[in-house]
Amino acid sequence: MSLYEDPITDGLSYIWRNLIVTQTMVCNDVEARTTSDLYDALNPFRKEDQEVVLWADQLCINESDVQERSQQVRIMGYVYKYSQICLAFLGREIEGDALTMEFMNDIGKRWGYDQHEATYYPKDPASVDTLDKEVR
Repeated sequence: MSLYEDPITDGLSYIWRNLIVTQTMVCNDVEARTTSDLYDALNPFRKEDQEVVLWADQLCINESDVQERSQQVRIMGYVYKYSQICLAFLGREIEGDALTMEFMNDIGKRWGYDQHEATYYPKDPASVDTLDKEVR
């Protein structure tokens, strides 16, 4: 997929704990092998009734081709900067995560994200600038 022909819809950033490829999934009608970390990261964003387009490094970069990998790593900043939305997956929930998730949900609500409606876009674009200033 060319970034010029098909601009990125959403970028996915996720935790890399396990580098062993153990999962199989279908992506663009092609079977793909991936780590459990990426598999777990993709599952919350799947939709039964519609196609979801995400950029995920493990699926979009040929890691065995050093030249391609180097070229793709150089544009990763562009990928995340120009994605409509950058999704982050911090891993499966573990004991003690409740307070952190409550904090993240509060931030998400300020950005217009409702975890139950899966609405990711800011309801008020001005709130993005306000939150950005507060975080700095």
